[in-house]
Amino acid sequence: MKKVFVEDIKINGDTQPRVSIDISAVDDYAASYEAGKELPPVVVFNDGVDLWLADGFHRWHAARKALMSQVDAEVLEGTRMDAQWHAVAANQTHGIRRTNADKRRSVKMGLSINPEWSDCMIADHVGVSHELVRTTRSSLADSASQPTSRVTKGGR
Repeated sequence: MKKVFVEDIKINGDTQPRVSIDISAVDDYAASYEAGKELPPVVVFNDGVDLWLADGFHRWHAARKALMSQVDAEVLEGTRMDAQWHAVAANQTHGIRRTNADKRRSVKMGLSINPEWSDCMIADHVGVSHELVRTTRSSLADSASQPTSRVTKGGR
């Protein structure tokens, strides 16, 4: 973990798996920062040029609101796509509960990153039912082409 300048963190790389930011949560987190409380670090991916935010969008917005110049961050090496893949699995067990719309958005993002993966593999990573992945894939197939062959957990 290290301190990272808030303004150096990119949030415009389609790494946000939520449909929207909860402003009341941002206000609460900002108040915590202003009171000197420690919040979990954000997670960013360093591609050698940019730092892509993958987890901690509400904390990032709160840090800005609290006029913080730096925030604690877990910095991982990887691409913007690595950040996206990490992001679709975020908030399964912590943070603000994901809405059904957030889960659908994460599934759509996961399918766009790894369209050849089976419904079960995507579901396991995103933390949703394979039925949600199946129905989402089916609705996407109506509007765009999806691969007909998929990779299973066993690699077949």
